[in-house]
Amino acid sequence: MDEKQILSALIVDEKARTYFDNHKKEYSKAYDEHIKTFGKGECLGYTGKACTQCGRVRVEAYQNGDKVCEKCHWNEITKEYENSRY
Repeated sequence: MDEKQILSALIVDEKARTYFDNHKKEYSKAYDEHIKTFGKGECLGYTGKACTQCGRVRVEAYQNGDKVCEKCHWNEITKEYENSRY
C-alpha cells in the first residue's frame, strides 16, 4: 500500500466510526422500545444468583418475571434456552 491508499483507508475507517457513534444511541433507544413492546419488558438488573446451567452470576430479572442468564441465555423460569438478544 502506498501512502495515498493508507490515508484513504484511514478516512473511510474514521467515517464509519463517526457514523456508528452518531447512530449508536438511536439504535439503542429503538432496541429498548422493541424489547418493551414485544419482549420481557425492561431488565430490572442482576438477581445476584448463579445460573443453574453455566454457574455464572449473570442472571437478570425482567418486568414479566423471567430470570435469564446474560451469558448462556438460560431462562430460570421456563427452564429453556432463549434466543440471543444480540
